Amino acid sequence: MRSGSLSYVLIAGSILGMWGAGAFGQEGAAPANPEDAEAHHAQGEVWYNEAWHPIAEIFAGYRETRGQIEELGQKTAAERQGQMELNGQIAQIRKESEAKEQEVRIELAKARSKRDEARKALRERPPDEPKYQSLPPRPRRSQYLDQDDYENALDRWKRECDRIKQENDRLKRQYERDLAAFQKRQEEAEKDLKKAEENIKEIEGRIEALQKELEEKEKPFVEKLRAIGDRVEALEREARALQTRVEAMAEAMRTVPQRVRLRQGIVEWEGAFHPLEELQALYEEIQTEIHRVREELKAQAEKAGRDFPEDWRHPEQDRMDALMALLDEAEAARADKTEAAPADETEAAPAEP
Repeated sequence: MRSGSLSYVLIAGSILGMWGAGAFGQEGAAPANPEDAEAHHAQGEVWYNEAWHPIAEIFAGYRETRGQIEELGQKTAAERQGQMELNGQIAQIRKESEAKEQEVRIELAKARSKRDEARKALRERPPDEPKYQSLPPRPRRSQYLDQDDYENALDRWKRECDRIKQENDRLKRQYERDLAAFQKRQEEAEKDLKKAEENIKEIEGRIEALQKELEEKEKPFVEKLRAIGDRVEALEREARALQTRVEAMAEAMRTVPQRVRLRQGIVEWEGAFHPLEELQALYEEIQTEIHRVREELKAQAEKAGRDFPEDWRHPEQDRMDALMALLDEAEAARADKTEAAPADETEAAPAEP
């Protein structure tokens, strides 16, 4: 709120003290006698809260309430800043916790991999028993006419039997070695599986402990966030109630003809009511900036050897032109009020005998 509107704040404080803070909280209703509205408006009065009041008083309450809304907005912004800071602290805590947990989860992945390897080993099939060769039948003497032929056949048979026995013995020894190695792998796999499952359980316990530790670290911050959330909700609820009050006051003031409002130095601009002096100061401030920008661009153009367009307009110029027209209208209305005052006093003076 600008310094030029300080008087309105002081007036509003006295009004609220006289009528009570809730006086401006109810929406206005239609005047009990609409035919009198024009006369009251001519006197600078507005129908609000079931009664006629000087528009200056309603405007003061309007300004005061807008100031309260602005203050609530600042409080809400501060609370939300606190939310952001708390969320940042929580994010840092979670980041550190996740880094620790990630290291443990790498261990967990390795333990699960070993468990899978052990389970895979336990699913291995035992080695197949070898297929042994049968011994050929012994040659018979009756099959041979010559004794020498029989003895040669018998020698060949013996050699073949020796060969088959040796091969069968080799296959048996290989099978026994393979079976022993299989049984050893099974025993080791059972041990590895048990160890891996115990390791997994221990690691999962560490992860659970880290998560509980995180919850404990987060708890005070989360509680603060909830408290801030409750305060923000209360502030926003209060701001909505005040906004409803402001809108009711604005609607009440809009029932008064604009020229009457302007005579009181109350100007509606861009959807809100302002003191005339405040808008005059705003106009001067923006026009000064527009002039500065124009002169700067003009100097840059001259330095670069370019012509500066005389019809150049600042993006804010149309807005300022509209404001200037409204300010001129307000000054004219106030001048009419000043000129009319002596005549009104003459008419009100008692007749001489």
